[in-house]
Amino acid sequence: MVLQAKDVQIRFYKFSNKIMENDNIIRYFLLITANPLSNSKAAIQVFKIIRQIDLVSKEVTVFFPGFSSPDSIVADSVESTQMKLQEMRQQNQKDQEDYHGQNAVYHTYCENAGDMYFNDIDFARFMLDLEDKCPQVEYYGRTEMVVLPAHDGELLSAEVKSYNLEPFFEHTSASLEEFIFSVIKIIRCDTNKNSLELINKIDGLYASKTNAAQLNVLNGSDVRLRIDNLILEHMKWKKEDEIFFVSYSTKDSFYAESLKLLLEKHGKQVWKAPEGIPSSTDYACAIPAAMRISSRFIVVLSHNSAHSPWVRRELGKAISNNIRIDGIFIDGFSYEELSKYDHLSFLFENIQIHYNISDLFENNDMLERLLR
Repeated sequence: MVLQAKDVQIRFYKFSNKIMENDNIIRYFLLITANPLSNSKAAIQVFKIIRQIDLVSKEVTVFFPGFSSPDSIVADSVESTQMKLQEMRQQNQKDQEDYHGQNAVYHTYCENAGDMYFNDIDFARFMLDLEDKCPQVEYYGRTEMVVLPAHDGELLSAEVKSYNLEPFFEHTSASLEEFIFSVIKIIRCDTNKNSLELINKIDGLYASKTNAAQLNVLNGSDVRLRIDNLILEHMKWKKEDEIFFVSYSTKDSFYAESLKLLLEKHGKQVWKAPEGIPSSTDYACAIPAAMRISSRFIVVLSHNSAHSPWVRRELGKAISNNIRIDGIFIDGFSYEELSKYDHLSFLFENIQIHYNISDLFENNDMLERLLR
């Protein structure tokens, strides 16, 4: 049964530890991180066979992050359905205001789900949420199958496992369709409902379809390095350059761009979305990579950024990456006002130094302090 991962978000409005069935057995769900806007051969093949996946999956639920279907938004009553639709529209509108990646839509069709629409914003939000919930899952822009075990309706985050599907088009004669179908059959035939042995079976199946050379290709650090280098090549920078990452709300684009140009005028390399995202890379993959190559994090602070889920996410990642954080206040906004946002206070306490943006343009000493 093919469902879009937005079905989970409709119930909980963000990625949740709770997954549908609430009984005392272990259930397995599949998630395929296929972005139809990418150049991935695996993603292209997945969407060629999506109707077949829909038919053969039967009672096994397969989620596709980023997809939503108007037909799937059904609640207990017409009034409740309309309310959920309105909440989704408001959430999507809010996300679009501060989203710096692609804003593109792709359409496909499934017998079970009906018309399905892919939106890159929903995809990025879901994948970044998944990484937050399951630290062992890192999204590298690849097409992957993620196995999600759940017990008594709760996602077993520590047991979530992902399998890269790209090698089926690079180094092996085994087909992607064969692997997906075999995994579905393993889940369908699972009789030990309170054991995690099924993951070992899928591990063995994956290993049998690949070889040692391919497993080296799958090394996470190698993939991270490749993506980091892609960002550097796109920006025409060197590894040893000091790079500033600018986080901002789209409503504050004027200030973010002027700050970027000011820093560049004084010889600094500045990464800012969307121009810093290579055309072959999506937002959910580019942001962590840009953060990894940056040694300085600049956040443009305003009422807009205080309300932005994307700024909040980027700031949280900067804190976890132990990057130096500087806050730049837009005129008319102060630290005292910022402290009123209780839900953000624990994040913004990590801002080491803060400036008013006008001071940076008018006071050379302040600018020198930031540049140091």
